[in-house]
Amino acid sequence: MFRRKRLNAAATLAVVAAFPVFPLFADEPTPTNDAASQAIASAEMSAETSDAQTFKLPDLNAAFADFNVSLFEIPDGESVEFYRKRAAELQGEWFRYSASYRQNLEAAARASGAPKEFTALAFGMFPGTIPTPTGFVDAPADSVPARYSAAYAATLRRLIDSPELPPEIRGRYYADWASVAPGPLGERPLVKLRDSYAQLLADEKAKSAPNLGRVRYLRERVDSVEQRVKYGSGILDCLETPKPFDLADVEKLLADRPQEESVELYQARVQKLFAAEKRAREAEADYDVISIIHKNLESTTQLLREAERKAAAALDVAAVKKLLDVPQGESGAFYIERYNETQKTAYALRNYNNAGLCDLRDLEDRLFETLPTLARRVAYADDLSPLERFEYFTRWINSCDVEELKAALEAETARDATSEIDEARKPFVEYRLLEARLKRAVNEARKDLPEADRYRSTVRPETSPSPELETTFNELFDEIAERADDGALPWELHETWGNRASYLALRVESVGDEYATRLRKAVCAVLADDEDETNRTHFKSFETAVRNAELKTRFDGFPVEISGSLVDGTPFDWASYRGAPVLVEIVRVDLNGVPRLRQPLDVATLDEYAKAGLRRVRYVAAPLEIARQFAERVRLAANPNSTDSTGSTDSTLSPADAVEVAANREQYLTYNDAIPTVAPTPSAENWLAQLRIDVGWVLVDADGKTLAAYPKRPKNRDDAPEIGDTLKQLFPNVANGTAK
Repeated sequence: MFRRKRLNAAATLAVVAAFPVFPLFADEPTPTNDAASQAIASAEMSAETSDAQTFKLPDLNAAFADFNVSLFEIPDGESVEFYRKRAAELQGEWFRYSASYRQNLEAAARASGAPKEFTALAFGMFPGTIPTPTGFVDAPADSVPARYSAAYAATLRRLIDSPELPPEIRGRYYADWASVAPGPLGERPLVKLRDSYAQLLADEKAKSAPNLGRVRYLRERVDSVEQRVKYGSGILDCLETPKPFDLADVEKLLADRPQEESVELYQARVQKLFAAEKRAREAEADYDVISIIHKNLESTTQLLREAERKAAAALDVAAVKKLLDVPQGESGAFYIERYNETQKTAYALRNYNNAGLCDLRDLEDRLFETLPTLARRVAYADDLSPLERFEYFTRWINSCDVEELKAALEAETARDATSEIDEARKPFVEYRLLEARLKRAVNEARKDLPEADRYRSTVRPETSPSPELETTFNELFDEIAERADDGALPWELHETWGNRASYLALRVESVGDEYATRLRKAVCAVLADDEDETNRTHFKSFETAVRNAELKTRFDGFPVEISGSLVDGTPFDWASYRGAPVLVEIVRVDLNGVPRLRQPLDVATLDEYAKAGLRRVRYVAAPLEIARQFAERVRLAANPNSTDSTGSTDSTLSPADAVEVAANREQYLTYNDAIPTVAPTPSAENWLAQLRIDVGWVLVDADGKTLAAYPKRPKNRDDAPEIGDTLKQLFPNVANGTAK
């Protein structure tokens, strides 16, 4: 069992001391500081494992050596087109090199036995920071990650208030800027990110004419990051460096008991004790300390349950029922206060019902049903600002059905808008109404499904929609295309109607792929000739989505374009493979060098087809360095002279990996130096994603177009021919050409 590895104290101090904070909008690059980069490169993780391996962070200067650093110069007084192009160039360069760096970082960590949480950590690379096995550290001010973050933020800053750009485009740039505006996020990235969004929100709301899109976006960001800080969310669980275990903190926590028996105080104490126990176990603290914390956690949990029971028993049902009566003619402040009180009571009642402390489900439901009414009263309160009204307006609209939305649209059409924020209410209702109508049509088309499956997106009806529903779908698709033609809605921040249409297409896919394809095509038909750069970007993604959907019913003839390098570093010439059938083997390689394989044909059959003219290419879907490691390990695993019982002579191969290699030994025997091994160039796997082949084989014809695949495509198993059958047709004279 491996213990968690940590940076040793000396390396940690060297790393922290080497990372100065860079200015957020610095236009000039900072002087080179070789000592800082060397400190990063030499940071070691002490290995408390049997093999005593160490982990070194990849050298930043080497990883980003080819980065176009001239892009970091952001001059003043240039045109909007110049800054937009510069932003796109910076982002493209960053994606190209940071992806390769993260993969190499992960490979080095895996090879050294770094904690598995680091795998997720490496994929959460914040601007201006570098992930390490123990958390994030600020990148050196002279390094490419830090300089990129500053230059990108400076470029976006020049765009987000440019009057030449439409509001939705400025909003898109604002969202990108807000994500890098905090600068290096250091050891507490999520907390700092949350605080940064909260400050930006406060600054925006304090303006005499706040931007509605920015306010909505920032409020969503604050809430989202706050939830991640509290509860974690998938990969982001690993992004926060936990507070180190400190016995003094524990003693203070144990002594600081709640002075009153309230549910809220006990809940907060339970969370703190739980976190303290977790840190103590990770730090391998003294058993007695862990035991004391655990006992306090159990006793506090019991006190919490008792406090909840008392609160439920003392619940004044009559007073709660009074919240169901919503008086008319009150001020907006009154309705906001009543809304908050009703919402708090409803959630408390839900907790009591779920815990079996009372049986008031009907009252709970009625309280939640009262919230939209209160929100509507706030939405039309003249004594509130347009921004306050809009917030509750959206809460109300999001709870409305189709008929209520139609009535709301009529009311907004007849209403005189007094501000830009008020003007945004009508298009907001229009979108929600369109979405609700589409949802209703989808549900109607799926009504023949069992009740339990009716709203599951993975289950589709066996019969086609009726002619009436076909007409409804066509009308909705036309409306969506018209809205895409009109451009983004005023309140939209960083999404155009085309992007929203893609979201709607996900709903339609539950009825049938052809409907999603028609929807995307309707949007693409509008966006194809759009002069706006952002809409053209969306068009490209929709074009890919359309092809993906069509591939579910049409696989044959799709062009395969392989670009990359051989493992020796020389460029791979895919054009030279024209003129003969090619069998492309797609191998996914774990970062420890163990591949995932699928073998449709036996070794002898493959050799016979090769003699008859079949060419083969091994496509390793991994960076060049990992592909090289893979090729070397395959060579060792297939070495017939190996005396190792596991089948490997590679001393760096861990026991578990060696067992995996030995299990695939028979498949490795099909590898030889005559089969080119190709590693893709960055962002060169589009064809692979479109074919929906993760691991397997693709047979292409003499013109480089698909003929068959193995395994069969998972979403269309009946249409994909077997590779073995297709090879028989191509090479009828080959003996023993049967599929395995």
